[in-house]
Amino acid sequence: MSRIRAYKMTHATGFAPNPFDKCMTLACCKPLLRNGKTVKKGDWIIGVGTKTLGSGDINNPDEAKYENRIIYVMQVHKLVPWTEYYSICIENGLNSKLSQSGDIDRDICGDCIYRWNGERKPEEITRSMQEEFADYVSQFKFKPNIYHTDTSSPVHDLSGKYVVFGDPTNSYYLGSDTVKIEWSTKPFEKINRAPYGIELGSKDLNINKLIEELNKKGIKPVINETPETLKKRIIKPKESFYINGSAKPVMDKKTNQELKPEEIIKAMPECISKDEVMKELNKNKIKRDSNKPVIILSRKGFDTACGRCPSLIINGKQMISFPIPEDSKQNDCKAFPTYSNLKIVIDNVGEKSLKNLILGSTGRAKKTIFKDMELDKEDNGDNEPRCHFDPQLFNYHNVPDFIASLGQMDIAARLLKKYDVKKGDFFLFFGNFKFVNDKLESVSYEVEGKYGKYEVPKNAFIHCIWGYMEIGEVIAKPQDKKVPPYIEKHHPHMKYESPENFLYIATDTLSDKWCPKGYEGKLKGYGVFDFNNSLVLSPVNDDEFKKQKEYLKGLKEEINDKNFKRNTWTILPLYVNNDLKTQIPVRGQEFILFPNSLPEKESNINSECIENYNKFIEKIKEVIKKQAAKFLIS
Repeated sequence: MSRIRAYKMTHATGFAPNPFDKCMTLACCKPLLRNGKTVKKGDWIIGVGTKTLGSGDINNPDEAKYENRIIYVMQVHKLVPWTEYYSICIENGLNSKLSQSGDIDRDICGDCIYRWNGERKPEEITRSMQEEFADYVSQFKFKPNIYHTDTSSPVHDLSGKYVVFGDPTNSYYLGSDTVKIEWSTKPFEKINRAPYGIELGSKDLNINKLIEELNKKGIKPVINETPETLKKRIIKPKESFYINGSAKPVMDKKTNQELKPEEIIKAMPECISKDEVMKELNKNKIKRDSNKPVIILSRKGFDTACGRCPSLIINGKQMISFPIPEDSKQNDCKAFPTYSNLKIVIDNVGEKSLKNLILGSTGRAKKTIFKDMELDKEDNGDNEPRCHFDPQLFNYHNVPDFIASLGQMDIAARLLKKYDVKKGDFFLFFGNFKFVNDKLESVSYEVEGKYGKYEVPKNAFIHCIWGYMEIGEVIAKPQDKKVPPYIEKHHPHMKYESPENFLYIATDTLSDKWCPKGYEGKLKGYGVFDFNNSLVLSPVNDDEFKKQKEYLKGLKEEINDKNFKRNTWTILPLYVNNDLKTQIPVRGQEFILFPNSLPEKESNINSECIENYNKFIEKIKEVIKKQAAKFLIS
């Protein structure tokens, strides 16, 4: 079934997309739309205007006649790797796609500005794989146009591996003629400038009726449009906005004279070096002080994507985090423990398996919850769902050689590796929790946090820190190493073959950096907390989607106290402190908190950040101290 993906456009110059040569291509900009996963063959892409489109000045738009208007419509025909695009343009005579450098009008439209010059095509590669990605980008020859004249352009454009080709019979370029189309702008008013855009449902937009309306108004598919007609629809910004998408002039460093577009293009190197790509990738990134440990807030346990129900706080005290489901497509899935295998003793209740806790606390049929958990179904012959038991802070197996640990791989592991997460750094695990009594019935509960006292209604969930672990050792590619017997037997990451697979092993005892005074050398390097108000990370969210909330989003965003649909993947709850700075991957799984070493432009708040970071450490120490009896080394 085809989907509709719409996004906001700040330019409509015939470059991205390029509607010429009887076919429409989206080759540059919007790399996350071109990653091979966001849109597939048969899907629709709709470019929508912003109030600044055509003005050239984000702060002072001349007019907003294109705001929320449809600029182009394209049905995806195929995705072609950038390594093949230049050859396809040559073989098929797509001359208007080729950037020639020098002819300004032509260069605005020519989107084939990168020519693959490597000996062999690379395998799957992403921007987060910095070394590999830098090598990939450096193997392209660069033909700049007047919008793309610096090293940031190849890094940005080529992080989208594919060029999207539209179906020529189902691709329409409206451009400035969009004002002729009588179509409601309401479906597009909720679109922000997110890199993915948003997905629209059939209730938002009837694509067939839209195409009918375009045909009625004389907007033809690009295969039937003339170049002259399409050029008239191009929305050109102000002349001063041509260079690098900025109204600022580009100056010659030697003469201090403003350079002309042709001079800037001519001065660009044919290839961008690996060093330049790496510099661009790390521009304005937080840099770690290698002498100071960091805190990693790690999202673990069930959430609305994995498991789809909250973990439990029983009788306002005992916190039980449900490990996420194991991928049932794993070749060796039956080697993983079942939720029945993992049992825990609950005060006043006795021993319970995680399976019974999950089913008992949800009040839903086991087939339904297992299906929602995307586990093996009850009727497929297996009868037992499997779980990804990680992190391992509970000694479920009740064995003397238990070792606490965490496994990470791929994008999350790359982030931790990039910032040299190592021995002495400190994991705090957080997740979604709801309150239940010893009969596993949902109950309301009054909590007190940064925002004062409030009641958590029945079935509501809150974000809480539930465990900690100080790193004692990091093991890369553990499947190829000799590891402790318990880890080899019980840790799920021993089953994975990814080259970016890491194990983080807990210290035996907490170091002085993280240990409360008076308990030095006496407490374990890992543990699961009992519930405490200081562990609450967010206000209550009883309907999971629409509530007035305050969250810290991304590296440095402002507080948002308006109604919005909560994004489970990318939020960091604010209670930590909105002045702490974080660096996160796209999905928001690992949030690294830095005590200092911010980008230079933020150096004026560095001392305040360090103070807040230290206050946060003291808060965690206080929680550990109050629960020290749980963490004493026997």
